Amino acid sequence: MDNKHVIASAIADNELAKAFSELVAERWDNFDVSPFMAYLVDTCEVSALPYLAEQFDCDGLQGFEMVENEAQRRDLIKKSIALHKFIGTPWAVREACRTVGFPIIVLQEGIAGNDPANDWAKFRVLVEADVEKHITAEHSRRLRLFVEFYKNERSHLIEFGFYQMWSDALEEFMLKDKLALSLNFALDDDLNINRCDALKTVLNTKNMDTLKQMKGTLHLTAVDKQGAVLWDFESQNLIVNTGYNLIAQALGGTVSGKIDHLAVGTNGSPAAESNTSITGAIPVAFTAVTYPTIASVRFAFSIGYNDCVGMSITEFGLIATSGTLFSRKVRSAIEKTDEMSISGYWDIVIHPDVSTTTPSPSTTTTTTPTTTSTSGEPSGGEYEIVVTGSEGISSMSGNGIYLEGTPVTLVAATFGDYYFDGWYKYESGYGYVNKVSSNPVYQLIAHESASYKAVAGVTTTTTTPVPSDVTTTTTPVPSDVTTTTSTTPTTITSTTTTSTTKAPK
Repeated sequence: MDNKHVIASAIADNELAKAFSELVAERWDNFDVSPFMAYLVDTCEVSALPYLAEQFDCDGLQGFEMVENEAQRRDLIKKSIALHKFIGTPWAVREACRTVGFPIIVLQEGIAGNDPANDWAKFRVLVEADVEKHITAEHSRRLRLFVEFYKNERSHLIEFGFYQMWSDALEEFMLKDKLALSLNFALDDDLNINRCDALKTVLNTKNMDTLKQMKGTLHLTAVDKQGAVLWDFESQNLIVNTGYNLIAQALGGTVSGKIDHLAVGTNGSPAAESNTSITGAIPVAFTAVTYPTIASVRFAFSIGYNDCVGMSITEFGLIATSGTLFSRKVRSAIEKTDEMSISGYWDIVIHPDVSTTTPSPSTTTTTTPTTTSTSGEPSGGEYEIVVTGSEGISSMSGNGIYLEGTPVTLVAATFGDYYFDGWYKYESGYGYVNKVSSNPVYQLIAHESASYKAVAGVTTTTTTPVPSDVTTTTTPVPSDVTTTTSTTPTTITSTTTTSTTKAPK
C-alpha cells in the first residue's frame, strides 16, 4: 500500500482527504516527535524539566533548586519516585543529598545531650562539599531544609555541617598531607542556624603515621513481630588498643587475630582505649562478612526474638578468635524482649581516604546464606529486592532499591493459627524453591536483584480414629435404670457402668 494513502478507512474514498494526505505525507514522515516524549527524562527538552520536577514533587527546596547542572536535574527527577517511596528513612536522606552533590559523610542518630528521654530522636548530619565550592550561609540554610524534608517526622536535626578535604605537597617530607576542614552549625528549635559552633582543622604532616585513621560505625535496626520498625541507630565506635594489636597479629599471620563474632553486654561506662572486655558478654554470630570497598569490611549480624531476652544491652563489641576485644560501642540501654528482633552491621574502614571503588563481590557466609551473584546487575550498582507473601502472612517489609553492598533486612509476621515457615528465594525456571532462612527476620547483602517470598504454614489438629477392631455392645436394661455400655477392644477390655436408681414412691 502506498504510505501516502494510509488514512482512516472511513474517509479513504474521499478525494480531498487523499490529496491532503499526499500533500503533508513527507512532512509528517520527517516530523521529530521527541520533544513530545517528555517522560524520557534523559532525552527530553531542557525546558520540560521544571514541569517534570513539579509533577514528580521534587521542585523547589525538595531538590530542583538544590542542583547545579542539567545532569543533576535529570538524575533527581529519575530518582524522585524512589525518594518519595522511602522518604523518612536514612537511605532517603543519604541518597537525596548525594543526588544534589552533597554526599553524606556522617549521619548519626541518638545524639546524647541534656534530655535523655528524647536524645534517641536527635541526629546530626555532616556532608562532603567539593573543594571548589564556596559554601555560604544560604547554602547551609537551603541544604538543612532539604534534609528536613526527607527525614522522618519523629527525628530532630540538632547539628548540620560541611566537610571539605584537599591535599598539598610538602617538598621537605615528600608527602601528601591532608587538611580536613569541617564547619559545624548548631540549630535552634526554630530550625534556623544560630551560630557557628566550631571550626576544626586537622593537619597531618610527617607524623601522620602516628594518627589512627581507622574508624568503625555500628548500625542497628529493631523490629517487632509485626515487622514494624521500632527504632534505628547509627554511631561510630571506639577501636581499642588491643584492636590495633590484633591488626599487627593478623598482618603477621596469626589466625587468632581474625574478628570472629559480636558480643553484647551490660556495662554502660564510656568506651576507653584501655578497654579489654565486654561485661556479661553474650556472643552473636555473624550472618555475613563482606567488603563494601577495597579499604573496609562489614560484619552483619542478627539478634533474634528469643535471643538475649530480659537483658539490658548497653554495650557492643567485636571479638577476635582469641577472645580479644577489637572495638567497643556504648549506648543507652536496650531492654531486650521476645517481642523485639535486632539486625545490624558493623563497618570497619581501614582508611577513609582510600578510593571507595568496590571490588568484585566477595562474601563469607557463616550462618545465614547470602547472595553473591552479580547476574542481572542494573546500571549504577543498584539492585531491586521484591518481597511477597503467602496466605497467612499478615505483614512483610524489605521491598526496595538498594546500593551495592547495602544490608537488606526482610521482616515477616503471621496471624491466627499460622506459623512462619521460612523465606524462599525465586530461582528462574523453578519458582520459589530455595529456602534461605527459617527466621522471620532475614538479613542479606545487596549484590543482585532478587525476589523473596515469606511462606506461612497452618497449625492443624490431628484426630486419632477409633481402631476398626474395637466393638461396642449395649445391654438392654429396665426402663427405670440407665443404660450400661460395655466397650471391648481386641486386646484391652474396658467396662464403664453408669446406673440410676428410681426414688421410692
